[in-house]
Amino acid sequence: MIVVHKIGEIEGLQRKAFYLEVISSFAAKLLGANSSDDIAWLVAKHAVGKLGYVDCIVYLLDEKKSRLYQRAAHGPKNPVAFDIENPIVIKMGKGIVGSVAKTGVGEIVGDTSLDARYIIDDENRASEITIPILAKNEVIGIIDSEHPDKNFFSQDDFEVLTTIASMTSAKLGQVKIQEELQMHKRLLEDKVKAKTQQLQRTILELRKSNREILDRDKEKEILLREIHHRVKNNLQILTSLMNLQASVSNNDVVKGMLKECQRRILSMAAIHEQLYMGGNMAEIEVRSYIVQITDSILHSFGASERVNLIINVGVSSFDIATSIPLGLMVNELVVNALKHGFKDVAGELSISVNCEGDSVVLIVRDNGLGFDTSAKKSGSLGMELIKILTEQLEGEVTFDSGESGTTCRLAFPAKQFC
Repeated sequence: MIVVHKIGEIEGLQRKAFYLEVISSFAAKLLGANSSDDIAWLVAKHAVGKLGYVDCIVYLLDEKKSRLYQRAAHGPKNPVAFDIENPIVIKMGKGIVGSVAKTGVGEIVGDTSLDARYIIDDENRASEITIPILAKNEVIGIIDSEHPDKNFFSQDDFEVLTTIASMTSAKLGQVKIQEELQMHKRLLEDKVKAKTQQLQRTILELRKSNREILDRDKEKEILLREIHHRVKNNLQILTSLMNLQASVSNNDVVKGMLKECQRRILSMAAIHEQLYMGGNMAEIEVRSYIVQITDSILHSFGASERVNLIINVGVSSFDIATSIPLGLMVNELVVNALKHGFKDVAGELSISVNCEGDSVVLIVRDNGLGFDTSAKKSGSLGMELIKILTEQLEGEVTFDSGESGTTCRLAFPAKQFC
């Protein structure tokens, strides 16, 4: 009896050592599994198959938790490679497999002929062991094995399969997390790709719109240049007609008035010439504009040699709305200096345009004979025009005249010019 007992102990120890070897090998294989199907086939082939069982089916529960699907097999159900022959689907609560899935408690059925729940799959077998795969106390799958002999499965089989089921559950949970992360990663990549494509389309559309705007701006610029060119030409034609009219007139007063009108028109024509020739269609370069006006006036009076012109400009540019009245103002003041200050004598004429605080200040000063300030009250056309131009600029004008010459000071709001 002692010998028999010792032999039983030795066999028990050998069986446990074998189980540990199978479990150790299975654990090593699990490390490389990347999907639930990989895990299911490892259970069937490298765990249960290594234990020497003639049959094994691994079921996994669907997402709705209503049906169990055969995902891997060992034995007659797996005739080749990773194929399952005639796979079946078991509803939750049906058969021994469905019952264990519902209760979450493993079972050993020693005689299937006595259990009405038994469902024949590929063939009728005498005994069955069914172990749940649990995750957080919920069934996610089943390990099921059958044998043609009655009462084949023991408590040792129950314990080793339960261990395998626990290891399987842990790995399934890990893979599920990885799969969810991969899914979220793919979703994120898809969103990023979609956003990138949308951004690229937006950039292309913006570039197209920008090109269209630039093309339209170019067309408008060409049109504006042509308009300014035509206006300048028409104004020059008008001055030529006045010149022609003056040449045939015997009335010196009429000739003088026509000449004054010519000079005023030419000062406006100078703006359109600046806009036509310059690169900026919205602003006038102040210094070149004043130089052009004064050169024209000095030439018309034949005073280019005898009058020393000094120009000091500290403002770069004005808009058209400011340039036109300012140009006409310069025209009137320079003409006035040449007519009344110098007449036929030499002298010095200075023009300055600078910023003083919140104002732009135009100063026209000559060292001529002096200007009769009473003429300011006489209602002359020149003075009336100066008054109108000052109002257009929302400014204030003052005159100071004496033996050393005349100084006119015009101050108007600087706006964005300073």
